[in-house]
Parts: sequence; structure tokens; C-alpha cells
Amino acid sequence: MTQPRTQLTEQYLRILTSGPSSQADYGLAVKLINEGYATGSARIARSHEDYGKVLDLVNFGVTTKGDLLAAQLEGQTRRARIKDMAVKGAIAVVSAAFGIGVTLVEKALIGC
Repeated sequence: MTQPRTQLTEQYLRILTSGPSSQADYGLAVKLINEGYATGSARIARSHEDYGKVLDLVNFGVTTKGDLLAAQLEGQTRRARIKDMAVKGAIAVVSAAFGIGVTLVEKALIGC
């Protein structure tokens, strides 16, 4: 199952700003390294049952390109939150103005 885009964006942003915090972050950190957003190397499992799994990262660091990506992701995240707050505010105003339930307006505007 794939992760929602916003969750993935937040994970990349966290890794770029704070570094990988656990083994669960290693796969995304390796992608950042491979794309030139970070530096470092990965220790990859060679055993049959864990083949290809990232066991550890060594010398992980963010490049200038990675700093620029982090700034871009922060801007996208901020704009998405502002947009979400504006939509929720508009739904509340429309609901109050017309005296109808918020869930009915959400369904009509958002299609939930």
C-alpha cells in the first residue's frame, strides 16, 4: 500500500531537517542520497531472508540541493495547511449562513 502524498512529503521533510530517526526512515533516506539531496552510504543486507534491506546509514548529511528541497517542501506544507483551514472556514460560514449541517456542505463542496 502506498502512503498518501502529504504523509510522504512530511517524512521527506523530517528526514531532510532532522535526519533519519529510525530504520523505517532508511529507505527514503537512501532515495534522497541516490537523487543527490543527501550524502552518505547505506549498509545493505545480503542474507537470503533480508536481502536488499537497508540495515544502517553511515555519514548521512544534507546537500545544498537537499536544503533547497526542504525549503520547497516546507512551503508546500504551509500552503496546504492554509488552504485546508480556509476550506474548513468557508464550510462553517456557508453552513451558518444557510442554517444547514456542516457535513452536508462538506459533501457538496468536497465530494466526501
